Amino acid sequence: MQALAKGTASAHQQRVALDWIMYRASNYLDEPYRPGGDEGSRDTVFALGRAFVGRQIAKLLNVNLSVLARGGKDGEQA
Repeated sequence: MQALAKGTASAHQQRVALDWIMYRASNYLDEPYRPGGDEGSRDTVFALGRAFVGRQIAKLLNVNLSVLARGGKDGEQA
């Protein structure tokens, strides 16, 4: 993560860092529901926040860059 932040990470280090963010830190593929009354509710909300980060990264990894370059939405001509 330090090499990634400095801009000196190798291709392998970049993949490892992204994998850690996506699947360990954000845990976005996990079920966010946490049982347990008020405490479970707070834990669920926290898990949803973490997962949101992972989903946003996944969305950016799959966005159609040619559409962004034209300034339109998916399927639209700018």
